[in-house]
Amino acid sequence: MKNKLQVHKVLAVAFMAFVVLIIVLAGCKTQSPAETEATETASVASESSTTTSTTEVQLSEQPDKAKYEEYFKDFYIGKLPPGEQANPFNIPEKTTVFTSQDQFCTVGELKKTIPSGSLAIAIYDRAAGQDLNPKAVFPVELKSGGFMGNQPLDFPTGKYEYKLYVDDVLAINIPFEVK
Repeated sequence: MKNKLQVHKVLAVAFMAFVVLIIVLAGCKTQSPAETEATETASVASESSTTTSTTEVQLSEQPDKAKYEEYFKDFYIGKLPPGEQANPFNIPEKTTVFTSQDQFCTVGELKKTIPSGSLAIAIYDRAAGQDLNPKAVFPVELKSGGFMGNQPLDFPTGKYEYKLYVDDVLAINIPFEVK
């Protein structure tokens, strides 16, 4: 019974994160050419460090690089201290290791609009070998441009994967750990 409650709590938190991400994405505007160039440079570094971390860990499922490159300029997960909010003046620290007190953040930039109902996210529990929650689909169109979102981290201690799908194709799979 206690495990069911924890799973339901995790599902609720994951759903709230998706809603926050939708709101943040809907409100974002495209960047100036100078900002875009800086983001593209950061994206190259981000992509290589993400690749390094994912090659060290056997993922449950490999992302489709072509789908990522079609839609994303950059994407990472990060953290902020408890109670803080992600914003342009408070950029989340990129990481894949969290404590239960951290704010779980998603940061990225879309190259092009993702149509309504085409984006889905799941959190995969590596120990259990299954999703903590079924794939949750965003019901709104997501415009191109930058985005940030955060929520309290409410996952039990363990190892997970943050999976993001576009058109039912895995575009992003980032392993992370909660200590």
